[in-house]
Amino acid sequence: MFDLVHNNRTLVQVALGAVGLGLVVTGGFTFSDYGSEPYVAKVADRRITARDIAEETRGQPVPDAMKPMIVDRLIQKSLLLAEADKRYLVVPDDRLRDVIGAIPQFKKGDKFDHDTYVSMLSAQQMTPQLFEAKVKEDIRLQSLTTPFQASIVSKVMADRLAAALVEQREVSAVELKAVQFLDKVAVSEADAKKYYDANQPEFKVPDRVKLEYLVLSQDEIAAKISVDEAKVREYFDKNQSVFNKEESRKVRHILIQASASASQKDKAAAKAKAEEILAELKKDPSKFGELARKHSQDPTSAEKGGELDYIRRAGQVKAFADVAFGLTKNQLSSVVETEFGYHIIQVLDIKSKTYDEVKPEVEKQLKRQLAQQKMQGLIDQFGEVVYQQADSLKPAAEKIGLSIQRSDWVSKEQASEPVLNNEKLRQAVFGDDVLLKKHNTEAIDVGNGVFVSARIAEYQKASVRPFAEVLPTISIKLKTLKANEMAASEGKKALAALQAGQPATALNWTATKQVSRRDPAGLPEKTVTELFKLPTAKLPTYAGFDLPGGGYAVYKVAKGAEAKLDDATKQGLLQALQQSQSGAEMQAYLATLQKRYKVERAQIKAAQQ
Repeated sequence: MFDLVHNNRTLVQVALGAVGLGLVVTGGFTFSDYGSEPYVAKVADRRITARDIAEETRGQPVPDAMKPMIVDRLIQKSLLLAEADKRYLVVPDDRLRDVIGAIPQFKKGDKFDHDTYVSMLSAQQMTPQLFEAKVKEDIRLQSLTTPFQASIVSKVMADRLAAALVEQREVSAVELKAVQFLDKVAVSEADAKKYYDANQPEFKVPDRVKLEYLVLSQDEIAAKISVDEAKVREYFDKNQSVFNKEESRKVRHILIQASASASQKDKAAAKAKAEEILAELKKDPSKFGELARKHSQDPTSAEKGGELDYIRRAGQVKAFADVAFGLTKNQLSSVVETEFGYHIIQVLDIKSKTYDEVKPEVEKQLKRQLAQQKMQGLIDQFGEVVYQQADSLKPAAEKIGLSIQRSDWVSKEQASEPVLNNEKLRQAVFGDDVLLKKHNTEAIDVGNGVFVSARIAEYQKASVRPFAEVLPTISIKLKTLKANEMAASEGKKALAALQAGQPATALNWTATKQVSRRDPAGLPEKTVTELFKLPTAKLPTYAGFDLPGGGYAVYKVAKGAEAKLDDATKQGLLQALQQSQSGAEMQAYLATLQKRYKVERAQIKAAQQ
């Protein structure tokens, strides 16, 4: 009954794991609770938003290229939930109680413990209501998908598949490539001109310009700033927490347990016991390990004298961390209350970076701040001068102290200089004001604290490259094409001779390979499929294929053999076949649901802005 808890990437693994990895859940929202928030997809009445993508990826950033796949997954989930709604699938309270009660993380001993349940969810910033909603949702999904997880495959089919997968062919090959025939090919200038005339779009050059430009960079300003050693030291002293974010402390503690739901009487008793131990420690701090082993109720650290080894602030209970990271070395804390009970804490060691270790970083940060302050005034001046004196960049260069640079060719689509490869800047330089009136562009923010102004130095309208300029390129291309044709022709001749039982011209066969559908030995899948279609009654037998990119390959199958399979491999193949069939059936079911419920898609980026 509880397999869904242990065998699926859901429930505790996702609902808790996702939060633990950085996704902070702020309420019990579902797909349809986002109101007017822009959506990336909509299934029936369920909206899928950027927030859903963040939850699905556990709050981790993902490349734009992956987001459509994530949205597809969320659409599938929404389709299933829409179907669950249509079927009025509900989860009875006793079923929900049984499922959650069986989750090991919420047990003490063999029994479900409510305090553990609440505190564990609370530590992950999740309410029981939200978690229970997720569990209900998962059970509803399982009720629809479970039938597709047990596809039945007959033993006969599995045996046939296994035999086909491990059946072997002994294969060798001859590859005929263009490079082997290039010295036999000649291309005349007339041939090249004919190709040039027939393929004019291939040689078209778009409108392009060469630019004069100025770059105002915050990093370059920072690099020119010098800072006094005393100021660097002062800045470090004031901002040590910034430069020692990774500070770790070796801590030991004594815990007297008292859960958040304990009675006031029990809490008072636990606190009194902790105060009593603290009083004893103040008399003799050297007894900390002994008293921890005797009294601490933290099973993980008690046997080690209360030692927790090195910890970082992140990931610790706030009340505990605030005290542990406020103590000096060897200092004893007062009694500290957390949701787990009452602690006495002592810091044994502190690992933090020294001034000398972080000095370059401190200096860089200080320079960056000073440059940032200076930058704003320079941006205003820069923008004003390139606009007011729009016929030249020289006034701005002299006023700000910049050097005029010159670019290579720039088109509307690209620029070779990274600083100019900005769409807004490229569009600006091809605008009428800059291109026709010969004005400077405005000071354009191209990102990373860099502003650029440019003007046209040279303009070239769209044109077709002259024949003389492209003749060498065309000649190489035509030679390669002809050499490929020659290689294919020679390969097909050799194949025909071999298939007719005649000796072919001298062929350099590769070493033989044992090839199977399961282990193609590096051969392309399509090639392997065709090789296994060849009859094996009379061997050797031959086949030929065009090579990717040109040329031809002749394959010789010298021997066929059936491989024996052990029972474990057969069972593995059977399971793989069952999974494949289950997946196909599930996809067919989802395709049916997609026809049943309206699915709308929007632009992902637009929904995230």
